[in-house]
Amino acid sequence: MKLYRSLFLLVALSFTPAFASATIITFEESPKVAGATPPDETDVISNGFLFDALIDHSHLVNNYMGGDSGSTFFGADDFAGLNTVTMTTVGGGSFDIFNLDLGNWFTGQESTSLRLTGFYSGGGSISTDIGLGTFSTYNLFGWVNLSSVVFDSIAGAEKEYWGVDNINVGNSVPEPASLTLFGLGLLGMSFFRRRLNNA
Repeated sequence: MKLYRSLFLLVALSFTPAFASATIITFEESPKVAGATPPDETDVISNGFLFDALIDHSHLVNNYMGGDSGSTFFGADDFAGLNTVTMTTVGGGSFDIFNLDLGNWFTGQESTSLRLTGFYSGGGSISTDIGLGTFSTYNLFGWVNLSSVVFDSIAGAEKEYWGVDNINVGNSVPEPASLTLFGLGLLGMSFFRRRLNNA
């Protein structure tokens, strides 16, 4: 009976993804003073991720004009035209997103709706529209093995300022670990050896 239980446990483990180096992107490499006018940025790199603004216009913000995540956050707007932001890893690898903090800022021109589109590494995509207000945490389910994520304000003209912070990301490895497969092989050999000895 113990042999069967051990075999079942190893099989279950072989189908469990192994998670590596989960991290939270906080944009604190260049902390900003709360309330200070945010400088214009081009593309931003934080914790190994690139945030590429289509028109090279974004901000690192801290508690400015109605937007406050509690610390420095990444902010974007359509000030000079359509300004989607694409998130990728610096090395071009795949990643997962589990949750993130989103909100609007710049009272009077704040975005009230944001579309997130994730592109899977193997093709296809996943998308969600999020209504924005003050900064809140949003959980994302199924946002795994992504090559990129696009952030796009869909609130209309003059409603374009949005911010993101505390992005909880990681990498998952869906293949069974080689050590688990080796253990299954050893258990199988042990099982058949016992049967031969009992015959």
